Amino acid sequence: MTWEMGAAGSEEGRLADWSPGSTPDQRDYLVVRLVQGPPTDVPEPHLGYALPNVWRGAHATVYYDRVEKLFFSTKALPRIGSLVGAAMAHEIGHVLLGSAEHSPEGVMKASWGLEEFRLLTCKKLHFTPDNAAALRAGVVARLGTGRKFATCPPLGRFNSVSISGFRNCNWIAPL
Repeated sequence: MTWEMGAAGSEEGRLADWSPGSTPDQRDYLVVRLVQGPPTDVPEPHLGYALPNVWRGAHATVYYDRVEKLFFSTKALPRIGSLVGAAMAHEIGHVLLGSAEHSPEGVMKASWGLEEFRLLTCKKLHFTPDNAAALRAGVVARLGTGRKFATCPPLGRFNSVSISGFRNCNWIAPL
């Protein structure tokens, strides 16, 4: 996995286009925006959102201010970087799964509580085995059969090996 910092004014980091009749997304990378500033387009307590069907622009957005607010409100105190990473993994999960569905446990759980924070603190908050298999299938679908990527062993978590080949972009774009 390669992370690249995008320009704050980048069109790709500021828009999301999934208009009808558009060309399906042909990019071999995902765009994740990390936005600083109070969100006006997503209700509390959501940390971000994903748009699996965009063909241009950001696939996922995570609101740093909301993650920071969650960080200061939790008693388990995972590091803020861990919370940001988990929020990004959750939204990337929606993109690769191609749905807004949630799981009863793990990274794709809709609402995290004390148990998830404890797991995250101990580096044990993972995708469920079913989610991991579906995520791998999502990677194959996005990359197509002609693309080379590293295969991932059947683990109960998703790791960088299983998304080798993606270029992930992270923009900090104040609203």
